[in-house]
Amino acid sequence: MNSRDRRAQLLNSTKFNGIDFVEIVDKTQTWLRVHFLNAVDIKATMVGAPTITGGETIPTIAVKPIAAGDWGDDDGHLVLDLYVVAPGDFSIYTLALSSQTLDVAFSSVPFSFKAGCPSDVDCVAAPVPAEVAANDAPQIDYLAKDFLSFRQALLDFSSQRYPNWQERSEADFGMMFLEAISAVGDELSYLQDRVAGEASLVTATQRRSVIRHARLVDYAAAPTLSASAILQFEVAKTTAFVGPRVAVTAQGPDGAPVVFETGRGLADGTNTAVNAAWNRASGIRTYWLDDSAQILPVGAVAMLVNGHGHAFQPGQPLLIETAAAEELAPPIVQLVYLLPAGDRSGAWAQELHDDIFGADYTRIALQAKDAITVARDLSKTSVIGNLVFATQGKTVLEHLVVGKAPPAQGTPVAAMERAGSSPATAGQTAIRPVIKLHTLGEAPATWLPQSVTGQSSPQPEVQVQDQTGEAWIWVDTLLDAATDAKAFTLDAAAYRPLGVNSDNSMTYDFDGDAGDTIRFGDGNFGLNPDSSMSFKIRYRIGAGFAGNVATGSITQIDPEIMTKNGLVSATNPFPASGGADAQSLLSIKRLAPQASGRC
Repeated sequence: MNSRDRRAQLLNSTKFNGIDFVEIVDKTQTWLRVHFLNAVDIKATMVGAPTITGGETIPTIAVKPIAAGDWGDDDGHLVLDLYVVAPGDFSIYTLALSSQTLDVAFSSVPFSFKAGCPSDVDCVAAPVPAEVAANDAPQIDYLAKDFLSFRQALLDFSSQRYPNWQERSEADFGMMFLEAISAVGDELSYLQDRVAGEASLVTATQRRSVIRHARLVDYAAAPTLSASAILQFEVAKTTAFVGPRVAVTAQGPDGAPVVFETGRGLADGTNTAVNAAWNRASGIRTYWLDDSAQILPVGAVAMLVNGHGHAFQPGQPLLIETAAAEELAPPIVQLVYLLPAGDRSGAWAQELHDDIFGADYTRIALQAKDAITVARDLSKTSVIGNLVFATQGKTVLEHLVVGKAPPAQGTPVAAMERAGSSPATAGQTAIRPVIKLHTLGEAPATWLPQSVTGQSSPQPEVQVQDQTGEAWIWVDTLLDAATDAKAFTLDAAAYRPLGVNSDNSMTYDFDGDAGDTIRFGDGNFGLNPDSSMSFKIRYRIGAGFAGNVATGSITQIDPEIMTKNGLVSATNPFPASGGADAQSLLSIKRLAPQASGRC
């Protein structure tokens, strides 16, 4: 049988070429250089665009069009520069080209986008350790990890080094000292295990550790999100508006109260106009000019209502409610918005008169996006107003002072202080910045979803004001804050006070995930507040997914609030939505490693 070395034949060919290998040129892994076996030009006979396939999480990689300047020569070999939109994953991909000048056996080649990534594998064999000379060093039990095993190890050591010491009474000074050392070893061993466990995404158990690991690959864990709802109020005749943060409560699945507050969060100070004429009880009935027009068709963007003087506002939300044909069935409701104020004065509500029947009626015009979705019998339809947007959450106000003295009963809480992890150098003296933190008194602090804030990511419902009234700004990470920026961030952690030290400072310790802690800057990333500062902190606590309550369940108003705001009753014509619990640690651990395809 004759030997067939196809590669050797192609290396010397003047008619055909083949792909040799693919080189990843840059660190972003989006610039690929294809090396060919010889200098035979293939661009004139290329058919179609190059393809890159074979990935697991990213099956196919898009290749940008080839320009004339992408072809080149590398020491007598044809090369082609390709650019991809985004790098692939850790799979082995296959690059394929189609050309009449390209040999079929060398028209594709496997490669990896991660070929240039660092590796922990060392191909050099480890040196054989030299034998240690025998001595009288005590035998160490490396499995000793708790108090009892450390105690036994020390007893074995004492028997070897101090054979004349035979006393084993718990009251003996030697035993007391031995057990004290065992207790310290037990605590240090626990801390060692915790540090080792929290250092890895797979083994970490604390939420703040898992979130920080996820941030290393730019993965943002989802926090507790507030549900939102539309509330319909019945108001007194003298009531002109409903202000922000009016609390209305529903009963949760477990019987716990689920509080909703009017407005789109803490930052919303809007007063929503209301009118007793828009009450459900007032009965703004619909009107039709002829029995042939008694059915309001699908797609309608205007309708007629009885009477004049309804005082409709431009852009006002209204509820179109039609009684169901079946007895005891819920009514058919739709949320619509009137036309905003524009070039046509009063187009959202035009007061007209029917000369044939001698009746006054008003034509209301709806925004195009709110066209009628279900055909409605106008004899069973009414228009209801006094609709107010609300978000789930209860507002809490706290006061904070920066200083070491523990507060007396009834005074503002003192900020906790902890040494920063990265020493800063001041002249010749290395100092550790003191970080100020404050664990919120109630939990969990809720966040508003993007659908409410219009931002690119959820925003926490936390406001911090210093004693001058200036607001401090929340940042996702203090690494984004300038040195003098009045900024803070929110950590998914809780700290508890342990006791008062000899200098009247308070000692705090980490107390798990069941809480939220405000963390100020260290003077390098964000301003570090000094001991003369005090703060007013307003935040909202939420119920997460439990806030997605059913239609008609948000009805409870405190009698004092009703009297103060001129409210008669409230309900939600639609179910609340958008509420979500904080993302589970298991979910973060599963999804975070896939957030970035780079090494």
